[in-house]
Amino acid sequence: MKKHTHPHQEVLAPEPAEVTAVAQPMPVATPVAIPVKRDWSNLYTPIAIVIAGIFVAGGLMIGLSHGGTGTTAGTAPAGAQAAAPSVNIKDVKTDGEPYIGMRMRRS
Repeated sequence: MKKHTHPHQEVLAPEPAEVTAVAQPMPVATPVAIPVKRDWSNLYTPIAIVIAGIFVAGGLMIGLSHGGTGTTAGTAPAGAQAAAPSVNIKDVKTDGEPYIGMRMRRS
């Protein structure tokens, strides 16, 4: 049912209750170390350079510790005389071929 009120009647609001709060100290939080995930990706290049330098230095030390007399492909061992190939320049034909330099007259 709907309550019928007249305009000349006052509706009183209830009085607010008194609230008395006792100030209590707030608990202080102790600092907790949060593990931080570090990003190491910016160190990959310098680490790779150092590792490559170690390999190069190790290779040089091993190579030079054997006296450095090891032979490589295309070179003769120490003390051996390589035979020079014999080429006769008169047998080379350059007619009609592009060349750089002077053309010698044939006599």
